[in-house]
Amino acid sequence: MIPYRPVPPLAAGPRKGWASVLAAVVMAAFLGVQPQ
Repeated sequence: MIPYRPVPPLAAGPRKGWASVLAAVVMAAFLGVQPQ
């Protein structure tokens, strides 16, 4: 599993702020679908 490293919106810039949020949502959904 690739460790997810959240990036602060201010450090990434306003344009990449949504990308970090989207990545977090996708990762959460991906982990939620995986069988435990």
